Formats: sequence, structure tokens, C-alpha cells
Amino acid sequence: LTLRRAIEDSSLIQFSRLANVFELEDIREELLMWIALRAKRALCCTSLLLRQHVSTFLRASLLKVRIEDATFENAAFVGRLPHLKELNVQGEPMPIMVAHLRSLRRINVGLLSIEASLFVGSILSGGEHTFRLSSGSCVALPPLRTRERLNLSSRGLKDSDLATLLGALALNRCLKELDLGDNIAPQGGVVKAAMIAALPWPLLRHNSSLQLTSVLQFTSETMS
Repeated sequence: LTLRRAIEDSSLIQFSRLANVFELEDIREELLMWIALRAKRALCCTSLLLRQHVSTFLRASLLKVRIEDATFENAAFVGRLPHLKELNVQGEPMPIMVAHLRSLRRINVGLLSIEASLFVGSILSGGEHTFRLSSGSCVALPPLRTRERLNLSSRGLKDSDLATLLGALALNRCLKELDLGDNIAPQGGVVKAAMIAALPWPLLRHNSSLQLTSVLQFTSETMS
């Protein structure tokens, strides 16, 4: 019970100390499922014992993530996991089969939730894919990674659509201008916080729709 309470309170120091008292076999998958993905990543830095066990959990072929795990940093981390075959996102009716998804050239992402969109976008960010968005318009990923100026205005982008594009946009080291005018997105705190994490500051500071003060507050509350 004390160990579970430490996990629920996200007390990494207390959990690390308790882990050194318990046998490795006592730290079961059921307990790890109570920890947020960000906390799992942090636990790998607290002790060798935890690093060995949590790394095994994160390197498995199956990973389950919760709604509160949907941050750009977590999505980018998941996108780099070398052995991931199946990703289960809380609230999504179907699992994300990574190898199958990467084998497709054209992918309909219009029905994904915002949370699943963040992870799918990062998993596919380096590929030669074309996304069909909720509005019916199509966006190819390679130009998002290479062009200095991108015009995504009037595409009818919702938050979930924009979330799928952030992974590729984050890989663009020469991006100087991004036009998102006349889109519904960004609206919610999740995608706004993801934009701040994924995109360079000069592209964001003049975007009035972001309302950066409220987004930074949302981000700090999510991380606390």
C-alpha cells in the first residue's frame, strides 16, 4: 500500500527508496501502470535497479499510455522506441500497430483523438507518408520537414489534425514561417502545449491564438 501510494503521489524519491528495500520481483507491471510515462522516464535516472526494470518495461513490444501521457515530449520518446510493435492509447478503440502503420503511404488520421494523434505523428514523423485529415485535405510529411515556409492555412485543421503534423514539423531545422490562419486549431491546451514544445519560439510568439500565459500555466500544472 505504501509503495502504491508513493506511485500515485508521483513521489519518485520515495518510490526509489522503497524499490531498494523490496525485491525486484515485487515491482510488478500492475504497479508500473500507475506511474505516468514522464515519471517512468524519470525513474530510469534514480537508481540502477529501477533503470533495469523500467527500461525492460519501456523496451517491450507493447506499450500502454494514458490520456495524461499525451505530451509532445512523451510522444517523441515513444516514437524513438526501437522495439515497439503495438501502442495502446487510452480511449482509442483499436491499438496502433506500429509496423503496419509505417508500411502505409497514405493514412487517414481524421478519426484519431488528440492524444493518439500526438503519438501517431511522432511515430511516423520521419517517413514518406501522406496524411488525410478530418477535413478531407491531404498533407505530405516530407515538405513539413524541409521547407523554410509552409502554408497550412484554410485546411480546416482541428486540434487532432495539427497534433499529427507536429512530429514532422519538429524535425524541420530551417522552418522560418508557418501559416496556420483560418483553421480551427489550435484550441485546446494539449495541442497548444505540444506546439510550444515542438516548434521554435520565433514562430510562436506572434501567434495570438496560443495565449502563451494560459498555456504555460496548463503545462506547469500537467507536469506537477
